[in-house]
Amino acid sequence: MDIAAADWIGLPKLLPAGAFGVGSGASRKRAARRWAAKLGPGLAEKRGAAWFVSPAARLPDGRTVEAFVKVGAKPETLNGFRLPPGAVDWGEPERQRFLDTHEYKRKVVRAGEQHPGMTFGGLVAIVAREDGAWLRSRNLSSNPDRVRIYFRRIDPRDRLFDGNALPRGRPPGAGAGKFKRILEWIEAQYLQPNQRRVAPIWREAKLIAKRDGLPCPSLRTAQG
Repeated sequence: MDIAAADWIGLPKLLPAGAFGVGSGASRKRAARRWAAKLGPGLAEKRGAAWFVSPAARLPDGRTVEAFVKVGAKPETLNGFRLPPGAVDWGEPERQRFLDTHEYKRKVVRAGEQHPGMTFGGLVAIVAREDGAWLRSRNLSSNPDRVRIYFRRIDPRDRLFDGNALPRGRPPGAGAGKFKRILEWIEAQYLQPNQRRVAPIWREAKLIAKRDGLPCPSLRTAQG
């Protein structure tokens, strides 16, 4: 056994600390053993009946075993906000988007305090009118349906909790540059006081784009 392997950590040390959830003891043991078996040579090995893992191995929540042993099951946070599993691999852009989404939520909540009884869509529209430039600079949508998803993705209690680190399926702004003029027109119409839905605005935008020889985005792009 080399020196590195001598420093490996047995699963019994990780289980009581909460590395594999808070279910029954038997279910946590099964989850831990399945995880260790999938790590493979170099990160885990079975010694007799017990599994031992390298301090560099990553737990299901993305943290290294070494980091978990130092901190325990206490969730990691950023500026007081709980981080989702896998956040340990984020770079600065992902961390900033996570914080921007929380700031967006704070703005909507503040609008709700100032305008009690207003619909969620109305509150988002207020934030968009007051902070539209900020939202655009952060690649954050003013579509209420998308904003609801943003807020679910930063809620640790929600099954979608992933920190909203990146728009689902594509990086921020991907493919939207060539549609800039039409997207700006759609957004300007959407932010009018009469609060029209995006779909009919997009249909008008298609006609304008055809008339002026401009490319028109899909409805999905316009809503995002």
